[in-house]
Parts: sequence; C-alpha cells; structure tokens
Amino acid sequence: MTNRHSRDQHLVLDALDAECKPGAGTRTEQKWAKWQRARFVSAGGKMAYHWLGLLPRKARITRLSQRFESHLFRIALQYRSGLPCVPGPVAGARCRCKVKAAGTGERSVMDKYGHHLAACPWGGWRISRHDGTNGEVGAGIREAGNNATWTDIERILNALPSHRKEPSSRTRRHRIADIISIDQNNQRSVFDIMITRSDPRAKEALRAAKAGEKMKLTKYEDFLQRCAEEDPSDPRLQTAVIPVVFETHGAAGPMACRLFSLTRHQYGNVVLPCEDRSSEQIFYAAWVHRISTAVQRGTALMIHNIAQGNRTKSRRTKDVDVEPTADAGGSDDNQSASPDTGGYGESDSEVEFSESDDSDDGGAPAGRAAGGSWRKPVPPKLVMKAARARRARCTRVATSGLQNSAVK
Repeated sequence: MTNRHSRDQHLVLDALDAECKPGAGTRTEQKWAKWQRARFVSAGGKMAYHWLGLLPRKARITRLSQRFESHLFRIALQYRSGLPCVPGPVAGARCRCKVKAAGTGERSVMDKYGHHLAACPWGGWRISRHDGTNGEVGAGIREAGNNATWTDIERILNALPSHRKEPSSRTRRHRIADIISIDQNNQRSVFDIMITRSDPRAKEALRAAKAGEKMKLTKYEDFLQRCAEEDPSDPRLQTAVIPVVFETHGAAGPMACRLFSLTRHQYGNVVLPCEDRSSEQIFYAAWVHRISTAVQRGTALMIHNIAQGNRTKSRRTKDVDVEPTADAGGSDDNQSASPDTGGYGESDSEVEFSESDDSDDGGAPAGRAAGGSWRKPVPPKLVMKAARARRARCTRVATSGLQNSAVK
C-alpha cells in the first residue's frame, strides 16, 4: 500500500467513524454506517482482493480457471463496494428463511446491500459455497505433496476419535472435519472450513474471523478432551486441528494465512525438484486466487438465487443424530433414520450413532480389540449414508426393505 492509499484509507475510516457516532443520524442509519465500516475494513484484508486479479498463465495451462459469470461478477463487485446488489422489488421484503433478526424476534429482511443474503441458510446455497471453498482449499493442500482428501467418507469419519454421548449411553458422538491430510512426515491434520460475516461492532480488522477460529478450536478441544477421558491412548488424539475461516468479503483469518504460507514453502521443498521461487509463487498465487474466487462467487450465487427463490441440491448439514430404535438389538439397517436439520444455523460437524449389541469384542470399547490393541473403527452403513448426505430418506427406507425381504 502506497502512502497515498494509506492516507485515503484513514480519511475514509474517519468519515465512517463520524457517521457511527451517537446522534449522527437515526438508529437505522447508524446501523448501516457500522456495517459499511466493517465492510471497508474486511475488504482490505488479506486474500480479500485476489479474485479481482488474473490467474497466472502457467496455472491456466494445467487447470482451467473457474468461470465467473458476468451477472455474478457484478453482484460481487457491488457487495464488495457496499452498493445495492439486491433487486429493487425484493429489497426490504421478508426472507423465506426462518432466521430471526437480532433484537426484534421477527423474520429477517432481505436488505438491499445483501448483508442478510450473504449468510442466509435458505435454499442450500450457503452449504454449496462452503463445499466449493472446501474443495479449493483441499486441492491446494494435496498439490503441495500431502495425502489429503475431502471426499473419502471412511477416512473423514475415522480421522478423529469418538466418545459416548452419556456415560451409560449406547450412542457415540463423532466430530467430522472437512479435510484430512497426512504430510510427508506422517503427521495427521484436519481442517475445518468456515465462512462468516464481518462484525459491524468490530473496531479492528478480522474480528469475526478470529472469533470463528476461537470458536472452532474451543469445540474441538472440548470434544477431544471427552474422547481422551475414555481412551487416552488413542493415537488420533494427536491429530492437529486447523480452522480455516474466511469473512464473506474475502478476508482470511490469521490461522488460514499461516496455513497458506506454510503450504507454499512445503510445495517448494517437497514437490519441486530444486529451489524455484518463481514456480512457488505461481502455485501460491493460483491457489489463493481460486479460493478467493470460490468464496466471492458463492456469495454472489447466494444473493442472486435466494432473492429469486431458487434452490440448489446440496448435501445435508453435518449435525446428524442417529438414535437407537425400540428394538435396539437389531442390525444397523434397523436403526432410525437421521432427522432433517433443515439447513438452519452453522453446522457443528457432529454425528451420533448407536452401537450394535452383538459385538464380537466381548464388551471391549469401540475402536479397541479384545487383546487391547487399537483397531480402526468401522462406522455403520447408516452413518456412511448420513455423511454422504446425497440420498433421500425414502430411498434408504426402500433399500433396507429390499434387503430384509431378500434375507427372508
């Protein structure tokens, strides 16, 4: 940033601060003045502007750049600049989602700036944005020489240990991360992706991203602590947990920036046959460009399609509880299907499933063989289907019915 740009930034921030002071206008005007200030600070953060550039030429040869349609690009520019990006006939109407506005208890309103639509859970577009960003992050980690996956259901389910929901419960609780990676030193890491809105009350940059990282780390620490109380010798307790948090305007959190920097150097040391700073820079520039584009294109898709009432086919959220049925002595196919969460709220990445009564280990804990050695737990079919979240509930019921009739 040049001296002139720095002076311009201070002038704009001073003007926005003056609009946010009490008595400068009505409460509604102050509310949007605070949001404009948070937007301006977030849009100037790291990785918030990479999608505006061009993908390096060498990177376009190996993989085509992501298509960014003109109408979506216009919406992304308007959202970044704080301009109205929601169609006039729709702006100000009640949203189709069931999210209540803070402090009012009424249904949220689709404001003209897209503030609500950038985080609205209706229609499956928020989950689609998350999955698109997750795929780009995982592709870069794999390209840097790591054995990474975000689609292998069995590896993702068994990346972390599990614990009982209650001390005497047959239901176990799993926490599912978005990406699992094993580096060249056989060190395991899991990554959890999150996209959050900038905080209008923020006085400093990246307040929302830092709060998201803290929330994710606290949840995983509490979860792993309960797992360690049941089986402190489980090697999966040593898995590193790295939250990757972005704000809707594109700014990345501190832990995400640290991950991108370390992965960049890993690519130069592991993948490249010799030291080549140019190729290392091309890899980094292409990677962050694809991630930034996925975030902004996903946000533009949300604003455009939710306002028009369009839905998309997406996976089910990851908070799925699978409780035992009345005849708990049956097989996995007789367990109750997971309830539909409706897609509201952020997913806490937890899955619960009940154990089977007819186990072969003579009462040994899950994941522990009768002789005391650790073994890789095999999740039941119902959990696999819930994690995939691609099949409807009626299809699962029909499949289980056909299997039962075939056995008879």
